[in-house]
Amino acid sequence: MCDEDFSRRQQFWDEKYYLSTRAALINAIQDFLGESNSDEDIEAGWIDSYSIAARYQFDLFILDYTAGRSIDHLRVDFESVINLFNILSEKQRTYYKDPNFSVFDLELLDDYCLYIWLISLCYLLKRNDLLMSVAKLVDGDTHENGGKDWIVEEFLAFSDENRFDCSDVLFPQPYFELSNAFVSQDNKVSLKHLHKFLKKWYKDLAGAPWHDTHKADGGYYGYWSFEAACAVILLEINDDKELY
Repeated sequence: MCDEDFSRRQQFWDEKYYLSTRAALINAIQDFLGESNSDEDIEAGWIDSYSIAARYQFDLFILDYTAGRSIDHLRVDFESVINLFNILSEKQRTYYKDPNFSVFDLELLDDYCLYIWLISLCYLLKRNDLLMSVAKLVDGDTHENGGKDWIVEEFLAFSDENRFDCSDVLFPQPYFELSNAFVSQDNKVSLKHLHKFLKKWYKDLAGAPWHDTHKADGGYYGYWSFEAACAVILLEINDDKELY
């Protein structure tokens, strides 16, 4: 990325940090992919390597977004993230002989956050064409794992009316307020719920591994509630200035 492309969307690091962190992520992705593709036979260790590579690819995407990479470029880059997760899914389902093996365990906070971000980014980047692939990462080939979380199902239902009925919000803190935003038919009320959600979002997600990484020597890529931005779009809220 050229110097003129560095126009960070968030604070906490400068261009030097960005460039060194970006290079480290790219090297790590290549190393882990190299390990996972070193033999035709799939082994558990290589699946782990591919899983790490896919998550690093997402970290790289977030890093580029925070650094100011254009939305047009990010729209293309995002496909590389989904492609890696799709390959990981194929490897896992082959190794475990389970066509419904889930890439993400939605009962784990880190997995839940990452999954809801992937769904949200499909809408935000206007890559609705990727939503079916993203849904399948958890649902499985026969949709055995669908219907575990109300917010996941609500988000996916905007592109697929045949989604599952569900009443559970797996992580009420802070996601219950986000669910309330969708229950209301009044956008002013929905906006108030989104405001409450964002007010508690960072604090209530203190258990996530990315929390407070800006205070460490490395590992900070950016803090973004893509799910809140996605809610604004899905609910067709026009005046969202109070969320900034």
